[in-house]
Amino acid sequence: MSEKTFSKEAIIQEAFDILEKNLGFLFLLLAIYMFATSIPILYALIPLQTVDISNKAEIIKETEKFTKFCLLYSPIILTWYFLTMAGVYYKIPLNLIRKIPVKLSQMFSNFSTIIRLSLASLLLIIILIPSFILLIAPGVYLSIRFQLFAYLIVDKNLGVIESLKESWRLTKGKVGNLFVLGLILIGISFLYSLFASIIPLAFGIVSGLSSATKNGQMASILVFSGSLFGAISKIPLYAFIYLLQGLVYEKIIGQSNNQTDNQETSSLILEK
Repeated sequence: MSEKTFSKEAIIQEAFDILEKNLGFLFLLLAIYMFATSIPILYALIPLQTVDISNKAEIIKETEKFTKFCLLYSPIILTWYFLTMAGVYYKIPLNLIRKIPVKLSQMFSNFSTIIRLSLASLLLIIILIPSFILLIAPGVYLSIRFQLFAYLIVDKNLGVIESLKESWRLTKGKVGNLFVLGLILIGISFLYSLFASIIPLAFGIVSGLSSATKNGQMASILVFSGSLFGAISKIPLYAFIYLLQGLVYEKIIGQSNNQTDNQETSSLILEK
């Protein structure tokens, strides 16, 4: 059976076009999302990144402080993640693709959606871990076949098992195309991240020089500024990834709906 393909070039171009039109909103959305998850961690890392590496006692002290901070702050991060993941990753990108008005409040999801997403993710991890341990290829194959489950929960309000079954059905005959598109996305992400890391690297070099000259305050400022710039500079990349994955889902759903409509039309003609 030949694969049912879609234009990878067209999807990538459409994702860029949507990103360009909505960059301001997406930047604000992801900045708010990252502020609650990444910024406090980056700030807490400053003492550990600027500590004198020859002072073992100071390294142990700062490591313990950072570990305690992570243990105290991790429940907040997890709560924020579960409350916003459906909206940020799936709902808002789909609304932008479908030209439905969006607002920041859409980043929050109801309890039922959060529970179903969490359970389906846990079940998928249980399925994937053995396949990746045994051989990489089966794990990659299964990941592709199940990759639409979250969209189906958020968009179609499906249950845990139903979303995985429907994702398996929808991706039938499209594994090769989705695999190649995934490789292209990895390449784009690598090149963008490489370019975006230049300035943070420069900050790191200068902060190292500041530490060497015992200017701890300047080193701390430079480390935090470099880390913050690195995180913010990746926002367009994350937005592009979410839009591209949403477009893949939209195209596959569209193909499935068209196929269903054609089958129903054929059945009506035969009945007549």
